[in-house]
Amino acid sequence: MIGLAMIKSLCPLALFFVLVGFSCKTPTTSLIDIPSNLSSVTKEVTISSYDFTLSATLWRDFQPISPPDGKPLILVADIIESNSKTIPSSIKVDSFWVINGDQIWSGILSTEEHPTTPLFTRRITIGDGPKWETGIYVDLVIRILDSENNIHWLKQENLLIERTQ
Repeated sequence: MIGLAMIKSLCPLALFFVLVGFSCKTPTTSLIDIPSNLSSVTKEVTISSYDFTLSATLWRDFQPISPPDGKPLILVADIIESNSKTIPSSIKVDSFWVINGDQIWSGILSTEEHPTTPLFTRRITIGDGPKWETGIYVDLVIRILDSENNIHWLKQENLLIERTQ
């Protein structure tokens, strides 16, 4: 009976890890699945008295330990408060879209803590993206929620997908 009780107590924990694993997958979708207003998104946004910009890097890893066709796309994006003010915890980055012509890599984000990131920067790191060609340019759009869950948008255009070797 101790074994059965232990299994029952571990079920919620196992379910949590399964759900986290599935939530980390970020599918490539078609243009019809993205919000229609992404074309009007700007490179700067003001939320309350905070001014935000976006600085991102995209790459695929082709180092010798990688598979012959390289590893999937990785995104690191910094949401930066332009006046170096500490970003309040009530401002959340919750979704992203990387746009490559008529293909979209999108996902819903969870909060990540990066202790080495300055307090005026919110960093998101996403892996397991599509295996798009390197050397091409894409656009990145993120959705930000304020303390009242109002939606704000931020964009960075012409991001080069780099290649590490």
